[in-house]
Amino acid sequence: MTELDPRVMLGSQYYVNTEDTPEQIKAGIHAMGKAGLKLVRIFLQWTHVEPRQDRWIWDQYDALFDTAAKEGIGVIVTLTAIHPPGWMKISFGPQDIGPLDDKAFWDHAANYIRQVADRYGKHPAMHSWILNNEPQLFLERDDAVLKRYQLFIDQKYNGDIEQLNRRSFQQLDSFDEVTFSAGEGGFSAYTGRLNWLNFMVFRLMEVLTRIKEIIIAAGDTHPMHVNPHGLVSDMYSQGQSIWAEGRLVDFLGCSAHPSWHSTRFLPDRLHQSVALFADLMRGATRAPNNYFWVTELQGGTNIYSGITYLGPSGEDLRSWVWESIAAGAKGTVFWCFNTRVFGYEAGEWGLVDQQGRPSRRLKEISEIAAFLNKHEELFKISTPARASAAILFSEASWMLGNVEGQTQDPEAPRNVLMATDAFTGAWMACVDAGISVDVIDEVDLQNGAAKGYPLLIVPGCTALEEDSLPALQKYVKAGGTLFADGLCGYKTPDGWLRDVAANPLNALFGASVADIQGVPELKTTITTGMLRLPVWFLKVVLEAAKDTSVLATHNEADPRPALTLAKYGQGKAIRLGTAFFQHYFRHPDVTAFTKLLSLLPQPQQAVKLGNPSSHLRLRKLELPDGQLLILLNAGERTTAHLQVDAGQTLTRLTLQGEEQVKKEGNQVRVLLEAQSAEVFKLLSS
Repeated sequence: MTELDPRVMLGSQYYVNTEDTPEQIKAGIHAMGKAGLKLVRIFLQWTHVEPRQDRWIWDQYDALFDTAAKEGIGVIVTLTAIHPPGWMKISFGPQDIGPLDDKAFWDHAANYIRQVADRYGKHPAMHSWILNNEPQLFLERDDAVLKRYQLFIDQKYNGDIEQLNRRSFQQLDSFDEVTFSAGEGGFSAYTGRLNWLNFMVFRLMEVLTRIKEIIIAAGDTHPMHVNPHGLVSDMYSQGQSIWAEGRLVDFLGCSAHPSWHSTRFLPDRLHQSVALFADLMRGATRAPNNYFWVTELQGGTNIYSGITYLGPSGEDLRSWVWESIAAGAKGTVFWCFNTRVFGYEAGEWGLVDQQGRPSRRLKEISEIAAFLNKHEELFKISTPARASAAILFSEASWMLGNVEGQTQDPEAPRNVLMATDAFTGAWMACVDAGISVDVIDEVDLQNGAAKGYPLLIVPGCTALEEDSLPALQKYVKAGGTLFADGLCGYKTPDGWLRDVAANPLNALFGASVADIQGVPELKTTITTGMLRLPVWFLKVVLEAAKDTSVLATHNEADPRPALTLAKYGQGKAIRLGTAFFQHYFRHPDVTAFTKLLSLLPQPQQAVKLGNPSSHLRLRKLELPDGQLLILLNAGERTTAHLQVDAGQTLTRLTLQGEEQVKKEGNQVRVLLEAQSAEVFKLLSS
């Protein structure tokens, strides 16, 4: 693989319409260069370049590549190898998926990839590959898919049919008898539905791996990535796993369209959704220094497409871009520079206006591009700063929620994304309190990735893998602080209840689950004792061991433990008996979380934001000899109060260069315009 581009760059998708002339495309790419963009992403559509079998037409893409090279713009090629061209007459649209178990289809697909690699792999404008746009599968449950599913189940259960029989209603004699699960209700095909989610991830990874191998076989060494989407929605039923994908490609990016992907968020938190998506990519990428992109960021108005309609302003885009950069993204690429002229998204999403001129949105982006160009060398050597806290992302819990949930409504506690909402709520609570977090998954946890984080939050993780239990014990024993809510580790990934009295986590928390009661829907109660906290959905009564501290009790006639703290080795484990973080997602309670913060380790920081909020945030990028501080304001005009340790100097970065910042004692006040950001360089005197 060629080296990853260390610059922090802005770019955009350029949508090549079927009827575009080479001259129109050249003019469009020139306009991108004039706007200061350094990246152009394209769908190099199979059906465009091979409109008839063995008839290859490259004029449009040749013009794009050649003009990009003249403008100093890198081209990101998105392959469409699993989407059959129209001449095959087996699909009805450019995003329909072909017969993935058909050898003849793959022979044609491999030829398309080789043709593209041979033509553009050595072109000076070639930057990187995207294996497939927003990779996901929609599989027909036919005989070919059934055979693959049977093979997957055979491998999952190590060839032992009795392992499957112990978890299934139907009793089978061989894996050849495995069928698709027909039921969808809670009492029907529970194991089969979980197995299908795992199979979908497995199958998508097979497909992406095959595309990757064809590129490598063609002799190309440009970096490869993918852009998963819908990161807080039902990923697994379509095969998406950001963690599996991150371990396959050279680096990760994501799609971040608030009108598609952020509709579960409260309306005033769209900026946080973009930041969360970026943080997820930083956690799941396996590239050196957590290299990642925001590969597809909403650039314009959508009217008819999207889950909801949205007309973002230039200020919105400015806010979203800086959220991405501040999270550590090395590339932020908009969808889209121009617009489609036909179909579902015709006239939507563009950075240019309806007459093809630079919009106010594009002018805002051009200013940021000029700023990044002015300070290119500083941003080039910047890397994401390690956070003081980590949040556990449990795929087992997310999948279990998919099977056990009953609605998509985030206000309903038993929704299919209950674990997703809990994770997001934990992230939001930390952000509101001015705490930056890193994200790890259960594989990372088991490999010791939590070591060194003073705080590990385990939100809504009802299901945990077996190897995660000793990993949590090891983390706390070594001095970490663990904070978990809900029914942590209550079930196994396949939905089996662990022995409640003998659960290995009981010793860690110094408390076990004594009883579970439900709080009526749409209502909350309050704990009593040292801390008054909202109790929502789950009223988990804890049974504390002798040396465990009970910090809060449930509000009842004979109060029983609701919040416990236990010392374990050199660290401590805190357990809260309710779905606190899932509730926080839709009903943020900053006061309640602030009370909990007194129990948690506080990071030592050379610079601290004294008045953080859901709209005001300080983020940090590491430099070899200091830090870049990015002060983000997603709200109205405000003043940020920075506390700067003695011996530290701050320099403000501007379009003109750098200017020294004066301190009043250890205080710096920064006036921020609405939806803006200020960037500082921090050095030790």
